[in-house]
Amino acid sequence: MTTDGVVIGVSSDTTNRKQKNILKYHNKQTDLKLYTKMKTIHDKYTTEARLRELWHPYDSQKNESINKRISKYAPKDREYSRSMSLTNRVAIALGVTSVGYLQYWLAVSLVLGIHQGHVSKASWTHQESRRQYLVKYRKKRK
Repeated sequence: MTTDGVVIGVSSDTTNRKQKNILKYHNKQTDLKLYTKMKTIHDKYTTEARLRELWHPYDSQKNESINKRISKYAPKDREYSRSMSLTNRVAIALGVTSVGYLQYWLAVSLVLGIHQGHVSKASWTHQESRRQYLVKYRKKRK
């Protein structure tokens, strides 16, 4: 860079584009009318009373857990929207989350009339014990 502020080796076109990019956002000096309107709207919805409506004492960990479980059964990189597959996969995720692996899959097997062997039951029992351990461990950390 030289003393007059010109960057050596950079075309004036590049410099002009950079200056335009700096000015592409609104600011409250040049767009005072827009700023005032937006500030009025913002202030209307951020009063203490409005913010207290949004606050709740509940933990969002359960919601995150369900979202993670749904994405396990219905990965986001695949499309299931044109069939009942997505509905079924979400139902499985919610069922497993609600009653646990063993209870859920035993109930499904009973409804379908499928006899489950020792390997399946052992797998579900293992998954359920791991889930219970993680739930217990997370509670201890809080």
